[in-house]
Amino acid sequence: MTDTAKATLWVIIILVLVGGIWWFVGSNPNQTPPPAPVEPVQVQATTTEVQVEDASTSISIQDKTDEALSTDLNKVDDQLKNLNTDSSN
Repeated sequence: MTDTAKATLWVIIILVLVGGIWWFVGSNPNQTPPPAPVEPVQVQATTTEVQVEDASTSISIQDKTDEALSTDLNKVDDQLKNLNTDSSN
């Protein structure tokens, strides 16, 4: 027997075994594994505290008028100036 014939025979044998196992498992639908037990999950409620900002640093997201935008930009400028002052020390 040649090497090619031996390899082909082994492939056929393996395919027959896999097909037989597949057929056997598929023909027994009543033997399903039991469902995994469900463990109760405890949910913990988390609360987040919102920090209250003072009016000098808060930016309005509701008011979109030019005055409000100008005021907000001035607040940002003041904060950047304070940041530059603090970082230079």
